[in-house]
Amino acid sequence: MSTPPHGTEVRKSNEILEHAKDFLNQYFTSIKRVNSESHKSRWKNIEKEVLSTGSYQLTETELIFGAKLAWRNASRCIGRIQWSKLQMNDTSSPTALWRTLRGLGVTLSGPPSPLNYFTADTLAQNTTHPFPLARYPYHPKL
Repeated sequence: MSTPPHGTEVRKSNEILEHAKDFLNQYFTSIKRVNSESHKSRWKNIEKEVLSTGSYQLTETELIFGAKLAWRNASRCIGRIQWSKLQMNDTSSPTALWRTLRGLGVTLSGPPSPLNYFTADTLAQNTTHPFPLARYPYHPKL
């Protein structure tokens, strides 16, 4: 997979489909279901969505896989050895987002408290909070 362009050009549907197919193949290979009926069905749905909207939405499991894969492949990150332990918090709705922020210690009355996310078993958990973007095709400034 090549690096995205750094201009102001919006990716063409065929380029998005090329990258989506590569990612989908990696995902289904990782769960040992490559070329299964669910793999083929998901690919048809992605093709249809990209051709009609210019983008597509990842499923929750695809998003988790993609986040872990990105962290694992971040060669300059010294903490990437922990990539498989990454946890995801659902921030797909305003209510879920607010629950996540409250769990991190964010309140309306003051700054977040980092101590709220420590546990007895670990100093800190490796967690990411994906935020849904507006449904626009790739743009380099997003």
